[in-house]
Amino acid sequence: NAMSALITQQVPQIGVMKLIGARQGQIMALYLTTVLIYGILAVALAVPLAALTARLLMSELVEPLLNVQVRSYSVGLPFLLMQAAVGLLLPLAAGLAPVIRGTRVTTHQALNDAGMGGGATGRGLAERLLARLQGIRRIERPVLLAIRNMLRHKGRLVQTLVVLVFGTALFVSVLSVRASVDATLSAFMRFHHYDVSAVMEQGELITRLEAAAREIPHVEAVEVWSSGGATRVRADDTESNPFRVIAVPPETTFMDPELIAGQWLAGAGSIRNAVVVNSDLVDAERGVDVGREIVLDIDGRESTWRVAGIVGTESRGAAAYVRRDDYAYAVRMAGQGNRVQVRIDPGAAVTQDEMAAHLREHLDAAGLKVSETQTSQMTQAENNLLFTIVVAFLILMALLLAAVGGLGLSTTMSINMMERVREVGVLRAIGASNASVSRIVLAEGIAMSVISWVMGVTFSLLIAPVFSDQLGLALIKIPLQYRYSALGAGVWFFILLGIAAIASLAPARDAVRLTVREVLAYE
Repeated sequence: NAMSALITQQVPQIGVMKLIGARQGQIMALYLTTVLIYGILAVALAVPLAALTARLLMSELVEPLLNVQVRSYSVGLPFLLMQAAVGLLLPLAAGLAPVIRGTRVTTHQALNDAGMGGGATGRGLAERLLARLQGIRRIERPVLLAIRNMLRHKGRLVQTLVVLVFGTALFVSVLSVRASVDATLSAFMRFHHYDVSAVMEQGELITRLEAAAREIPHVEAVEVWSSGGATRVRADDTESNPFRVIAVPPETTFMDPELIAGQWLAGAGSIRNAVVVNSDLVDAERGVDVGREIVLDIDGRESTWRVAGIVGTESRGAAAYVRRDDYAYAVRMAGQGNRVQVRIDPGAAVTQDEMAAHLREHLDAAGLKVSETQTSQMTQAENNLLFTIVVAFLILMALLLAAVGGLGLSTTMSINMMERVREVGVLRAIGASNASVSRIVLAEGIAMSVISWVMGVTFSLLIAPVFSDQLGLALIKIPLQYRYSALGAGVWFFILLGIAAIASLAPARDAVRLTVREVLAYE
């Protein structure tokens, strides 16, 4: 865009250079050298800024989230060379088309130039649509002029819209990924309808654990679970990879996973040794379907179980959920459990961390040794940590694309106004006010932003599900529960309007500052 603007201004000078013997290759070298200088200046500024930004992101975002300490913030030579190559070669590639197009002009065309590309119109669909719009009296004349001016150079319009469209699609898709992450994490937390969990060093009597936990102030409800490891023994006597077994009371209120098929443990009362498996186990093991019998090796003891239902994943891999009494019989631990789940009274002024500390101290004092404690907030934070950094960087990329798109739109508006200086003078000469001229410029920028928003949102409907699925597969090995962010699309619409208004301000101001005499005498 910058080179298009520069060559637009200097078409007569190109004609003069050709008139005195300059060849196209020499003129191209002149402009490409200018591009190279832009690139060198950009790299000189970008390299230290990139190093500083990387250091800030690592120290303020990555290190605290991942709890790691970076040994060195130095940037390796391969990365510096890569950045220099991007900063030098991409501008040359981008500037090549306008340079070739501008220097190909003949001497006669250059010396009689009224603006690069003239005022070319056509008889295509856009022009026919514009002709119909002109017949609608409700549409103001400045709006029609803005639409006509926007369509005058379709190649430049497409070039400007591309970045804005991709910026829109990426921004809405990233916010859709964020919404999908929230939906997925909410589904994960359906396995944790409690506030604090304490894992015992060994199995203890359920009645004793419940009584001790209920003695703690601000405890609203208590459940004792059991957990252990298991493998599936296949028909050929081979075993699966180990997975978790969680044993809960049949009428538990501390767990409410979303059913994919079959029924939950509470509805499987007539089924002996009922087991509900999650989708990870179903994916890993063939033949684990509702109604099928499977043999499980739990703590070295084999027993037969019937699959009553299938639930979603909890992001911690394959797992099976059974009734507490069935589990106790299978592992010969009647009346015992090894996990205490506590729900805090909603009106209590106590945090989950404080309750975890009280629970550990009270159980230890009662001779019930606690191995570890965990809060549901901690579980949610661990799950959220998987996505936070990736989503943050994707949002940053979308905002950078929006900034680049805004700069491109501003340059395009400047080029368009430069080519229509005389046209503005004619409008002023026949009585157009400064406000009318400004509205034409602003309407053109806003029209571009609205078109890019419509195209970008449409594109986001295609790529947002792909983003959501691939991010989930990369981080937790399953697709996320897809949610489209209509709010993100709405917010981005107003952001684009703001970008268009800002990008149009300078060209509009320049247009109204010129006097009629100056614009009619403009060369």
